[in-house]
Amino acid sequence: GIIGGIITSVSVKYTKKGQKMAFLTLEDMLGTVEVIVFSYPFQKYSEFFKEDEVILIKGHVSSSIDRDSKFICDEVFSAVSFRTLGLNIAAYSSVTRSDIMEYLTNNPYKGSSPVAVYDESTKELLRLNPSFSVSLSDELISALKTMLGNRSVVIKATESNKKQR
Repeated sequence: GIIGGIITSVSVKYTKKGQKMAFLTLEDMLGTVEVIVFSYPFQKYSEFFKEDEVILIKGHVSSSIDRDSKFICDEVFSAVSFRTLGLNIAAYSSVTRSDIMEYLTNNPYKGSSPVAVYDESTKELLRLNPSFSVSLSDELISALKTMLGNRSVVIKATESNKKQR
């Protein structure tokens, strides 16, 4: 299964062989879950295991009769890359698509979130190519809100990665 949330605590331990592993507490809207990260995924994904990091973990549940089931981590994804930045150019706006593209080209917040621009006056939705992808920092969001207006900047789950129900 895949679970996602914000890491609220990280406890790093050593295995009998002296390798690092971790116990994470992952919190989402529904509550918290304990995640066990054994040494191989810990080494591979260690940069994600920090408090306040928002991540998706692919893994499986270990359950034994004598103790609570735990979620065992197999793979980790940054949850940020699963979000698209949607920008809306209002019909009356003086900002153009090329203004936005120029801003994104020069913006320091390069990252993995794709950008989609909707132009109200032409009713066109343009998905910008991956070279325009951004890191969804507060600074970038507030700069774009200043440029386009608060209601014109939305962050939504990236279509292709929406979980199938």
